[in-house]
Amino acid sequence: MVSSYYYLVSSLPTIQLESIPLITCDEYIEMCKMQLSKKDLEILMEVVEGDPKEVKNETVEKWNFFSSALKYELAIQRAERMDIKDTAPYISTEFSFPSIKDVVRNAISNSSPLEGERLLNATRLAYLDELEMNHYFDITNIIVYYLRLSILERETAFDFDGGDTEFKRLLSNIQTSIKSY
Repeated sequence: MVSSYYYLVSSLPTIQLESIPLITCDEYIEMCKMQLSKKDLEILMEVVEGDPKEVKNETVEKWNFFSSALKYELAIQRAERMDIKDTAPYISTEFSFPSIKDVVRNAISNSSPLEGERLLNATRLAYLDELEMNHYFDITNIIVYYLRLSILERETAFDFDGGDTEFKRLLSNIQTSIKSY
């Protein structure tokens, strides 16, 4: 039997890239705890905790594969940029997702790390759109909403001015250290 969560899903605020979410991940989880079946809540909590258990869910498995493929592609391309010749001990080839190679290349080569991260987030959100296709008011919809929310919540925590100030402080410390030698 497939559970339907019409009320929960229809009561959720819309979330979009580069917008401040109107609900936090914690608030969303509390809403889910009141309305999800025990089995579906276990699946969602597996995603939240990032600790796969015996619960099997196709959406979670696909997301984990995509997420791992993205991380491995980032590792491969960063290693290439650092001119590391032998990456075999560090990188698995089991995660192949050819469509992300160009996205990762563009993100890494972006002069702004924040814009590079936003490009990666847009790719993550686009993949979540694919996962959610033809899923309305079910556990897939619930999982995808949480993943979107967590991506946007993390992105809104970025502080450009604070990051710029910290970068300048670190650069100044390095320059001072170099001059003292």
